[in-house]
Parts: sequence; structure tokens; C-alpha cells
Amino acid sequence: DWKRALVVDSTNAGYRVELGELYYVSLMIKEAQEQFELALRIDPANNAARLKEAELQVVAFRQYQKAFDLVNEALRSDPGLPEGYYIKGWAYMESGDTDRAISSFRTTVERDPSHYKAFMELGKLHALRHDPLALQYYNTAIDLKPLQVEAWYGKGMYCQENGMDSLALACYDRIKQIDPRNASAWYNSGYVRLEHLGDLPQAIRDFTAAGKLLPTYHQAFYNRGLAYERRAVLDSAAMDFQQALRIEPGYEPAALGLQRLQGKGLRILPR
Repeated sequence: DWKRALVVDSTNAGYRVELGELYYVSLMIKEAQEQFELALRIDPANNAARLKEAELQVVAFRQYQKAFDLVNEALRSDPGLPEGYYIKGWAYMESGDTDRAISSFRTTVERDPSHYKAFMELGKLHALRHDPLALQYYNTAIDLKPLQVEAWYGKGMYCQENGMDSLALACYDRIKQIDPRNASAWYNSGYVRLEHLGDLPQAIRDFTAAGKLLPTYHQAFYNRGLAYERRAVLDSAAMDFQQALRIEPGYEPAALGLQRLQGKGLRILPR
């Protein structure tokens, strides 16, 4: 449809941005870039095209300085563009400058308090630092999009890694309500119960659910085997370690698990 629109009016920069965006989400990067560049030739003041081209420079080409140049040009004409600061934050993050990335993402949310993606990135960056601000940013992201699994998962992982097991489990339970087939939520619940709470029976049930939802989830089978091993149900542990290795033959923890079981006197039968 956008191609038809361009047949009618090939000089409409907005049409070209829209077509370029469709190419971009379809991973047709060369075609997307061509449309954004054409839009800028038609309308040099088109900041939508300029920012999409900057995003391509970050995501597809890792050309961070080109991205900065494009964004700064857009911001000179419109200093309030939240997406410009978001793309700068993305470029800083990808190039390893987390301090500037955080500063740019904060500017993004100051300009646009509804910018969900920027709050998510702030949550992730602060979580890497075990900074309690991560929880605040994830909570804001959840307030903006309560049904987004990603935000609940980020909050759950932060809580899991910072001694808030009950809250982590509550986050994973919420994910299960939103998306009952989300294997990661079951796996993480099992991990918290196995490694933090020592609730082996419930951990086994959670890992079993994860494995049913995603039969290639080798970590779920390994951790269920670990729970069985800690309960001294060694035959079941061996079966799960072997299943993990069938799925992922190079998975070292499962191979070491079988060695441990042999050291405990269990005869490992090939399966």
C-alpha cells in the first residue's frame, strides 16, 4: 500500500519513512536505509527519517558516531525530541559507556514520562549495578504497560538477585497469569525455590512445568535433576542430566552431574 502511495506521490517524505519502517521491521535493512535517505533528500528537515537512519546506524551497522551526528542534527532543530535522547542512550549503551547511556535515558523520560522502552533500559542498567533504583524504573514500566511480560521479568530477576525472593516469585506468578505458556517464569520460580528457599518438591514441579512447555529447555531438566540429586533420588537425577545432554550435548554442568552420581555409587546406564 505504501508503494502504491509513492506511485501517486513519489516526493512524499512521510510515505517513504513509513515504507522504510516496514522494511526495517522486516529486517530488510538495505531497503529501509534507502527509503530513509530518500526521505531526507526530499525533506532535509524530516527528523523522523533522520532518527530512523540514526537507529539503523546503531542497530545494523554499529556506527555510533554516525548515529550521534544524525541525532545531534535532529536535536539542534528540535531539542525536545525524546526519541533522539533514547537513540543516543542506546548508542552509548552499545558502545559500553553506561554512565552516558543512563544520562540519555533519563533525559528521554524527562521529555516523555510515558517512554516505556527508556524506563526498561534504565531498569536493566541499574540492575546490573545492583542499584535499588532499578526497582523504581521497572515499577514505572509496569505501570505504563501492565501486561508486558518483559517488565515483570526484569523486576523478578532484580528481586531474585538481590534477596527479595517472595517478590521475585510474585513477579513470576504474574507472568504465568499473563502468559501461562511462559516457560521462563516456571524455570525462574523453580530456581528461586531450589537455590534460595530449599523447597525441593515445589522446585521439581516448577522445572517439570518449564520442561513440558519447552521440551528443549535443557537447563530446566538439569536443575530438576539437581533437585532430585539433593533429595537423594539419584536414578531420576541421572535421567534428567542425561536428558539435558541429549538436548545440549556440550552442557558441562549435566556431564559433571553424572560424574557426581557415579562417585556416589550410581551405575549410569546409557539411554
